[in-house]
Amino acid sequence: MRVSYRVSLIVAIPLLVLATAGIIATRTFLASRDTVRGLADDLFREVAQKTVDRTQSHLARAIPAIELLGLLAKNGTLAAPGRDPELVGKQLLPILQANPGFSWVTYSERDGSFAGVYRTADGTVKLNASRVVAGKTARDDSELAPDGSWRRVGHAEDTKYDPRARPFWKLAEVAKRRVWTEPYVFFDQAVPGITCAAPVLDATGAQRGVLTVDFDLNTLSEFVAALKLSSRGRVFVFTPDGKLVAHPTVRAVERRGGGTAGELTTVAKSGDPVAEAAPGDRRRRRGEGAHARRGRRALAGAGAAIFD
Repeated sequence: MRVSYRVSLIVAIPLLVLATAGIIATRTFLASRDTVRGLADDLFREVAQKTVDRTQSHLARAIPAIELLGLLAKNGTLAAPGRDPELVGKQLLPILQANPGFSWVTYSERDGSFAGVYRTADGTVKLNASRVVAGKTARDDSELAPDGSWRRVGHAEDTKYDPRARPFWKLAEVAKRRVWTEPYVFFDQAVPGITCAAPVLDATGAQRGVLTVDFDLNTLSEFVAALKLSSRGRVFVFTPDGKLVAHPTVRAVERRGGGTAGELTTVAKSGDPVAEAAPGDRRRRRGEGAHARRGRRALAGAGAAIFD
């Protein structure tokens, strides 16, 4: 049976319209999806770069401060912590007070003596002074009084702390220049931190002391908590080996304890599925996100902000 030309048109035209509509809808969907992905990537890069910039700005303040202290040590102005720790404390104090982002400013020497000024959680300024004698580390704790003097508030017979055994001392000794430690947990505290350290060399080039500026990375957690990537998005910071440094809701310190017992939480144990997926996402998307150099180290963003 032959189908009339008019009937063919009646059948073909709606089919053509439907096919055309389908093609337009598909192309519109694909274009919209690419646009949304592009906007999401742009948003991610912007937030990652903001995190990198904030972190670098926060840490970069240590450089001029520690260089100034290095000049004081070189010309003999900086006192020795083993002989007059309270004077060392007064000399370090202006650096701490002028930089609210610093947690500790310290000076230690090769005889194991140590003096450091720091802020407590409530803003009180204290002096930690210790010396190693016969294998034991005696520590005196003092608080800054209103008249600018140090008021003794505590003493410990043996804290087992030796600055010469700490990573900052060893790194500075090998490098013979200013160095940055990996993120770690501060000695005897459940606080994640990072240290800028500079060696003080004697006339022969041997290391006679180390100056440090320490940063409490909990302030970085407060910053990333304020960043809003999306209703379900989060910004967090982790190291290349998967240690969590800053997170809006997860504590960066997994294991607490005295001395060197503290450990950083790993991404795998964070309990955050987004964080747990981030290292794999970073490998898949290597090269995306925000990067910024600080010496030979980098801060990068790839699903999160990353110390690298």
